[in-house]
Formats: sequence, C-alpha cells, structure tokens
Amino acid sequence: EIGRKIKLRSYQRAVIDEIHELIEGGKSQFLIEMATGLGKTYTAAHLVREVMGKLDHDNCRVLFVAHQVEILKQSVTAFKNVMGIGRYTFSACFGGADPEQTDFVFASFDTLHMKLNELAPDSFSIIVIDEAHHTPASTYSKVVEHFAPQLLLGLTATPFRADERDVLRLFGGDDTHVGRYDLAWALRHNKLAHPLYKVLLDDLDQSRIDQLRAGLSVADLDSKLFLHKKDEEVIRQIEAAAAEQGTETTKGIVFCRNIAHVEHLLLCFPPGSATMVHSRMDGHQRHRNLRAFRDGTYRYILTCNLFNEGIDIPETNLLVFLRHTGSRTIWLQQLGRGL
Repeated sequence: EIGRKIKLRSYQRAVIDEIHELIEGGKSQFLIEMATGLGKTYTAAHLVREVMGKLDHDNCRVLFVAHQVEILKQSVTAFKNVMGIGRYTFSACFGGADPEQTDFVFASFDTLHMKLNELAPDSFSIIVIDEAHHTPASTYSKVVEHFAPQLLLGLTATPFRADERDVLRLFGGDDTHVGRYDLAWALRHNKLAHPLYKVLLDDLDQSRIDQLRAGLSVADLDSKLFLHKKDEEVIRQIEAAAAEQGTETTKGIVFCRNIAHVEHLLLCFPPGSATMVHSRMDGHQRHRNLRAFRDGTYRYILTCNLFNEGIDIPETNLLVFLRHTGSRTIWLQQLGRGL
C-alpha cells in the first residue's frame, strides 16, 4: 500500500490549521478526537510533515507510539505515504528491541517502558501517541511523561474512559482538545457508512433465570455453555444476511467472547470460509491470516479484542457481534472497524 497519494479532506485540514494556530499561541500538547475511519493517522502524518518543515531537520526525530504491533505496521505505511520514500529513515521498536537512530521510530508502549533509562527526555522533537485514551494507565503515562518533545500529539476516537480517569490532562487540557469529530458527527455528515443494524435474539428468558438459586444471568450461561444449535443458527443467519445485502464478496469480521469461543465457532462456519486471529497466535501467523482475509481467500475472520482498535480493513462490509460488552468505548471501537 506504500505509494498511495493521500489528499486531505476538509475536516482534516481544519484540524491541522487549528493546531498551527494553537502552536503560534504557545501550545505544544494536543489531543485529536476523530471517529474510527476518519483518518487520524494520515491527519497526524500531514501535521508532522508541516511542523518538521519549520524545525531543524538534522535534529528533528519523530516517535510514534502504540500498544499493538499491527497498529505500528499500519502507521509506518501511512507516514511513508505522506513523507515520501528516500528522504527520511524509519525503524520499528517492539518485542524488546532497542530504538534505532532513525528519523522516525515506531515503538510499542511496553518496549519503550523497558528502555526509558536509555532514552533522554529530549530524544524526540515530535511524539505521536495513538489510541491516546490508554495513556492514563500507569505504564503508558510513565512513557509519555518521561519525554519533553516540542510537539506532543494524542490520537483517539474515544477520549473518555469508563473509569473516568482524565485523558485530556496529559495532552494540554480542554483548550487543546481539537477535532471532536465523533461518530455522530461522522454519520450526520456522511463521512462514514450508515450501518444497517440487525439484532438476533435468543430464547433465554432472564426472568426465568432469576428464579434459579444459582442466580445466573444470560451472560453467565452464555460464557459457560456452548449452545451448538444456537451457534449453527446464528451462522446460518449471518450467511442469510450477507446474501440479502447482495454484496459481491462478503468481508465479515466476527467478534467473539474469548479464544475458546473463536476456535469453537471456526468449526461451525462452512469449510474454507473463515479464518481467525487471536493473541495466542504468533505474529507471523496472525499477519498471514489477516492477509488471506483481505485478499479474498476467506470471507470471515474471527477474533476477540485484537480488532478493537487501530486495525484498518476498509474492505469490511459486515460486522458480527457474538459477544457481550458493557463498555461503550469497546463497542464503538469495534463498530468503527466496518464504517
């Protein structure tokens, strides 16, 4: 995908212009809020290119931080498309590797945390934190607070956490919270696909379950039992829904409860139609399976949590939620995979 020509959209240009004005006013920390699919990474890359043009290139280094290797790989592509090939040097830092002396370093939070003692606070002129709502966590905040860049940029689709810990504090406060293009704005302005949302109900009655001494909930039963008849019926309805939409090729992401659920359901799909990715697979296998899904070898890819954030699969035209979530943030992140 390297080599794509990326033209900024009007709302992305507006965010960049607003940050330039705030920089002129003495601000140096910012949080960009954009719904999943609106192009946060490309917006950040264009901003970085423009800011670097005003700094001393020989001493200007950029650090891009994320918590998943898949996000880092995708972000390298975006930055290379904007910065061009051959002018700058790029490197990745994860799995315990030492950061290299390149113009751009794309690093995982956990590896950076291990290497903080080896890195001076002024090692980087510009730092971009992807999925910035994670930064209040202790490990992440230590990484962010260790450095003293000339520009600190946070990117997120969901700036508010369920535990109410303050994300904005680490990025300059409310005055430097820019963009604020949430999902409602994106749908209202036709920037994302409008989902046709279908809900399939099971026949488990919570009121009857409440009468049991065990006090089990529907969620408890669903996590402890594999209801094979229900699973097969759900997959039949998934196939029917895909056929009803009339899309030429189904590209469906199926969100499951856990790894055991992923492995169980994979056997229920028609042979050769589905693959999976999860955290216990090695990185190479995950990459191969994801690539096979994207190139059309499989129509469905089953996962649990890995696709909540950062992964861009624009070919996706069907999302299936076969899991319960009490988190508005997680649900919006997962929904954003298909919009």
